[in-house]
Amino acid sequence: MNELQSGWELLGRAWVALAPVLIAALSYLSMKGAQLLQAKVKNEYLRGVLVRLDDALFTAVCEVQQVVVDRIKAESGKLDDAARERIKTAALDAVRTYFGPKGLAQVGRVLGIPASDVERHLETRLEATVYQLRSEGLVLNGYNGPAPSDAKEHA
Repeated sequence: MNELQSGWELLGRAWVALAPVLIAALSYLSMKGAQLLQAKVKNEYLRGVLVRLDDALFTAVCEVQQVVVDRIKAESGKLDDAARERIKTAALDAVRTYFGPKGLAQVGRVLGIPASDVERHLETRLEATVYQLRSEGLVLNGYNGPAPSDAKEHA
């Protein structure tokens, strides 16, 4: 019985000695888990804003193509520089309307760019969307997937 009692006593002392270390390790793991979760949420939020932005740009380009560009090409056969600038302005106005001032401010915050640079960023992404539509005929942004006929090419 003495051996059994001394075994339990030794186990109790080991527990008392190791308890603070175990608590510290669990605290550290909890903190790291919370940081990873916070980073994941932030990344998903960023991805969501970018997908919404890409979708708004894609929609604006398609809308302007259908409403303005096709009409101008039918009337005169080609686009001059002034018409191109009007078309670009119309597409940017459509994106601004989709997002509104608060949405555009949110885009700037999420991307970490000042409000004064959001407009330039929109112009750049608009040009990239037009280029992508011209070169590939579609936009792959996670929301606007490939057309069913093109699915095999992009798989």
